[in-house]
Amino acid sequence: MVSVGEWKDYAIFINKNIVGFNIYRKATENPLYQIIKNLSAKSRNQKYSIKDQAGSILKNSNQLKSILEVISKKKLKLVK
Repeated sequence: MVSVGEWKDYAIFINKNIVGFNIYRKATENPLYQIIKNLSAKSRNQKYSIKDQAGSILKNSNQLKSILEVISKKKLKLVK
């Protein structure tokens, strides 16, 4: 998505309990999406999560693939 120009920047952050990947439309804004892996998740369904720009959780899952599908579906809606 960076190569096609939709996303302008990204950042990776690492903490004791979480690892995250932030996606930015513009470098000066809040992240468009945050993909987070919770290293200390007790529930299997909350190992990965994706948040939107407002900080609302869009989806929790045990598999990264299902989290990435949220972004793919949003991309398809923008193209139509």
